[in-house]
Amino acid sequence: MRRFGMLTVGLVVGLGSLASVAAQQAPPPAAQSPALVKEVVDLMTRTKRDCVVMEHSSVFGGYVGALLIPGAKLTVVTARFADTTSMAYKIYQKDCMGAYADLTAAIDAMDRVIVDDIQANGLIASPKAETPRDAITVGGKTTKLDGDTKVLKQQKVAPADFAKTFASADDAYAQLLLLLSKELKK
Repeated sequence: MRRFGMLTVGLVVGLGSLASVAAQQAPPPAAQSPALVKEVVDLMTRTKRDCVVMEHSSVFGGYVGALLIPGAKLTVVTARFADTTSMAYKIYQKDCMGAYADLTAAIDAMDRVIVDDIQANGLIASPKAETPRDAITVGGKTTKLDGDTKVLKQQKVAPADFAKTFASADDAYAQLLLLLSKELKK
């Protein structure tokens, strides 16, 4: 529970810095998630699964889930539940979509983090102009990950602040993808 809470706090702090303004310039950060997403998508495709939900073994009451829409997006979500009975039952019954729905929408879910990876290609700091933006939602607040200098200037966000936010989001996403990869390899 402590590790999950630190991950959430780290994300909130990192995402909170998106609103601050600084004069420093920073290059677009390199993402670690693209290679991990490819592995998870390949594993899901090979095992013919569009959904996976698992218990987050290092977090009491924590769960991680993913929904793959081939060629369109991968949505990964993690949340914690005080009463784990319903989630445990859904996982036992192999009701992946029901468990995933609870992870993304249940009102009793705590510390929820949702990553929308458009095109299921990992988080992209500066996507092409015509490409939809990846996003991360923490505590009900969604942040579009768009490091384009024009967009950052319009939003009054320093590139260095965006780089920190992006790195925090990518790190959290990579950790979730590693958990999912291990589960899919079982």
